[in-house]
Amino acid sequence: MDTGDTQGRREPSAQRPPLGPPIPPSYSNHFNVGQTPTEFVLNFVRFLPGDHEAQYVARVVLSPVGAKMLFYLLRAALAQYEARFGEIPLPGKPSLADALFRSAKPSSPPEGQPPSMGDS
Repeated sequence: MDTGDTQGRREPSAQRPPLGPPIPPSYSNHFNVGQTPTEFVLNFVRFLPGDHEAQYVARVVLSPVGAKMLFYLLRAALAQYEARFGEIPLPGKPSLADALFRSAKPSSPPEGQPPSMGDS
């Protein structure tokens, strides 16, 4: 007689479906994000020197919950990376080279004189 008591018994864990064949990686150096009340759209773009136009390499659409989960995953991965390899410098932040060579910029010519074109 089954009493419906599941105490002491475990439900089998949900099986994830197998992944299909791998896809080739894509490089992206520009991205943007858009959102609606029900989804986030992540556009990944590649623009390389010599290219005449940028190319979309991927568009990923996520639910707001999925976008927040991705945010937490990326934040944890970045913290782990920086703990191992050091802080990732962002463009616009002064680098060590900027600090060392800031004073090495050429001085401007005195007022009223044109800039020098080199030795004559």
